[in-house]
Amino acid sequence: MNLARLPAQAATSHDPPGELSYNTTYYWQIVEVNEAEAVPAWTGEVWSFSTQEFELIEGFETYDDDIDAGTTIFGTWLDGWVNETGNTDLVGRFGTVVTPLRPAGTVEFGTERLQAVSEGAFIEAGAVVRVIEVHGNRIVVEQAEQTQANANA
Repeated sequence: MNLARLPAQAATSHDPPGELSYNTTYYWQIVEVNEAEAVPAWTGEVWSFSTQEFELIEGFETYDDDIDAGTTIFGTWLDGWVNETGNTDLVGRFGTVVTPLRPAGTVEFGTERLQAVSEGAFIEAGAVVRVIEVHGNRIVVEQAEQTQANANA
């Protein structure tokens, strides 16, 4: 095993440049040097750690079929389409505009982001909106007052 030699340092920590790679084992060893002593260097043990094979981005592997626990993927990621009539559960819900509605854009409802349209009005990002109707996967919203959203939260 070849270890890269680094110059002597006075600090008690070391932050190597660059990023760590996935699925890689890294090794290090500390050699204490004190040339004033009879034994000028004390070699420590070789230490190691390994990085994981991949990074979990979303956690799709954590979903299961337990409807009662609310851990199903279809109960977490809603696409706005339940059946031929659309996701009518959205009607009356309040959300926050993520991208300006001109008249279409993205609205965040809790932890889910859905495409929505206004009734022709431009609504800026950050505004509070309320779903007034759903037709299939078409979600129609209107601008709402913050006090309305707080009262219905």
